[in-house]
Amino acid sequence: MAALCTPHRYRAIGSAGRPGDRSLPTVRPFRVVSWNLQFCGGRREPWFYEGGKAVFVPPADQARALAGVVAVLRRLEADVVLLQEVDRGSDRTDRHDQLAALVAALPGFGAVSAPVHRNRFVPFPPHRFLRRLDLHLAILARAPLSRPERLSLPGLREPRLRAHFNLHRALLSAEVPLPAGGSLRVGNTHLSAFTGGDDTLVRQMREVSAWMERGPSPHLLGGDFNLLPPGDDPSRLPTDREDHPGERAAIDPFFDRFASALPPAGQLLPAAGTYLPPGASAPDRTLDWIFHGAGLRTERAWVEPVDPFVSDHWPVVAELSLR
Repeated sequence: MAALCTPHRYRAIGSAGRPGDRSLPTVRPFRVVSWNLQFCGGRREPWFYEGGKAVFVPPADQARALAGVVAVLRRLEADVVLLQEVDRGSDRTDRHDQLAALVAALPGFGAVSAPVHRNRFVPFPPHRFLRRLDLHLAILARAPLSRPERLSLPGLREPRLRAHFNLHRALLSAEVPLPAGGSLRVGNTHLSAFTGGDDTLVRQMREVSAWMERGPSPHLLGGDFNLLPPGDDPSRLPTDREDHPGERAAIDPFFDRFASALPPAGQLLPAAGTYLPPGASAPDRTLDWIFHGAGLRTERAWVEPVDPFVSDHWPVVAELSLR
């Protein structure tokens, strides 16, 4: 397992797999999948951060969830896959390297990843400590991935000690070769949840916007933004309304400046929801998105229904072509 470095306190970006020596397809649109895997923990009971008690993943649940992820990705036949919440050595998942397992089960894919929560010992929650945690963003591609970079995003406004043991949000990027030369910049991110209505998401989206505007090459960005789209009123939600306050300042400018593969909120629900609250069997809101710049065109996009046990998110799928 090789290591690539970026100038950040989380320096390691691990690479895995051996992709084919080729560029993105030319005779058809290329397919992108963005999916929050919820560390392949399954959904047998609510997790501690959802108000439940679950902390560690039973081995059988991890195996079932991981097998479900592999089955979905094989079915979708994507060219580029953006994954959030991938464990690579956490105690809660038996120190299993989920990214290596996925690459081994998906021949022809290579991958890069960057940690967003890496700590040798997390003394939380009180009833059962997480201990070692190593949670990653990952980009998988059938084409070679180059120039991986981890961009640190602003954190929650919280005490320094709590921040040390909490997630450190980031944007992972890499480049994929294009058929006629040049490259496609690919980004993957997961923004903060449970912000309490502060300006964290606004500050994070400013950094994300700056990445989207960097350089002339075609680019796309996917991930779990933890943000409802323009026009979606959180008061309609049966639960967790307080988790979505004041989002317009964070998300509206982004939809104005960049193209979303999925349509606006008024055309989304219920068919295109991506997040399943605890106990739900289908999504009730859209928090996951794929955006792109002017160099790409969306030919088709949808949310892929999957077994609700596999994750609390359903994947977003987009077929994109070069302009």
